Amino acid sequence: MAEKPEAITHEAVRDPTDKEWLISIFDVDGQQPDREAGSKHRIQKAPTKFREYEKDKKYFDPRVVSLGPYHHGKDLLKPMEKYKITAAKQFFDRFTNVTGGMGGIYKKFKELTGKLKELYDAEVVANKSDDVFARMMFLDGCFVLHFISNDLIPLIVRDMFLLENHLPLLVLDALMSLRFDSNKKLKGKIVKFIEWEVLLPMGLSFFIPHWWFTGRRDDDPLHLLDAFQTMLLGSHPSNPNKKYRYRLHNFGSVMELKEVGIMFEKSDSGYLTEIRFKEYFFFPWLLLPSIVINDVTISQLLNLTSFKMCSDIHSGYGVTSNICSLDSLINHGVDVKELQSKGILHHALDKVACLFNKWPIEMVNKHNVYGRVKIHMHLLPQSS
Repeated sequence: MAEKPEAITHEAVRDPTDKEWLISIFDVDGQQPDREAGSKHRIQKAPTKFREYEKDKKYFDPRVVSLGPYHHGKDLLKPMEKYKITAAKQFFDRFTNVTGGMGGIYKKFKELTGKLKELYDAEVVANKSDDVFARMMFLDGCFVLHFISNDLIPLIVRDMFLLENHLPLLVLDALMSLRFDSNKKLKGKIVKFIEWEVLLPMGLSFFIPHWWFTGRRDDDPLHLLDAFQTMLLGSHPSNPNKKYRYRLHNFGSVMELKEVGIMFEKSDSGYLTEIRFKEYFFFPWLLLPSIVINDVTISQLLNLTSFKMCSDIHSGYGVTSNICSLDSLINHGVDVKELQSKGILHHALDKVACLFNKWPIEMVNKHNVYGRVKIHMHLLPQSS
């Protein structure tokens, strides 16, 4: 006689309690929510919105060197791999003060592999063994540290500030500690590097937050692009003006503002986020920072904007809102020429207006940033 098949039982699916549901979406009772693609604390890929135009992909893809796993192994970038080995040899040219020799150094570095893998897209790093991944990060880190301390090729600098082409500063911290028994000099090297190789060529000033050097906060920059943003934001408007909650979406174009009597002047401060309105002898003036626009700075601004789109940390909207303000001010070639004549815009590109107008930067704009400026301008009497 055939045996009766065992009855299949179905466990009832229980709805989560209110507490479980809240924990799943908020940081409740000390438990962290799941932060997938939107986290500042992971190195992201550029949003597809920015890659809609084939010719704009050049602003996000490295041209000379790959850093990290996203572009590693591409034929175009392979010639630089041999220079990474040279850079590693030069970086560790003297390590007699480090116990265990190179074997010991690399063994300690490799202990970070699991933590570093968590900072990248899981699907990308899943294709790389721990050995391959650790060796790649070690060589890339030595390459970055060697080059930020020496004269740089401009295209390499450009590749170091692409959202998808980054190493966590954790890698640089670890290598500096292994090489010099301390990483105290790293932040100073990074500040000097960004100042001389990025900010000065853009014609901009910067601010170094005190907490970055005291180590009193847990939100140190994740990578070089994040450090660049930190220095750009400084202590200047990066958050919405709380007094001015009106959603005034834009400034209007340069020529439109000129028609109602607003004049333009270059700001003395040099901070990218410094946009001010003033009245002088009853004449309204809009003060804007001077900025150099070329192929490299376009890439840096776009990658800063895409970094903000990928971040779920409210790190300030000063940079992206400034770019949105430029987008609003620049509609046509005559707007560009007017800003150029005032020493506000310096560019070596054709069709600058078209470049700004097609970017999807409104997605990361806070309309009440620079709220005070917009209120003053909208209260001006309209010319008849």
